Amino acid sequence: MTRFALPVLLLLFAVGCGPIRSTVGIIQADQVIKQAREAGAETWAPYPFQLAESLYAKAIEEQGYAQYYQSWLYAKEAKTMAEEALATEAGAPEPVPEPAPEAPADPEPEPSE
Repeated sequence: MTRFALPVLLLLFAVGCGPIRSTVGIIQADQVIKQAREAGAETWAPYPFQLAESLYAKAIEEQGYAQYYQSWLYAKEAKTMAEEALATEAGAPEPVPEPAPEAPADPEPEPSE
């Protein structure tokens, strides 16, 4: 009986690893994407940020099809792209404020005769 217990436990562990790994990867990618969104990466790094969101959506889709390894790979790449967007945003120059328009000078009164 114990001879069969170890292989059965290993099989159950191996079957359970894919969904767990995939879910953890998706959660991590989601957290970094949220950080990038809050930091304004949509403005400073639109291409890496958009790619991160697309890869994140694909990771969720693949998980729905029980393609856990592919889902994990997409989530991992989404996290990397979101981190790149954050790094780009961090190195972006501060926006230069527009100068305030000058107030018109008071016209000098005309001399009266």
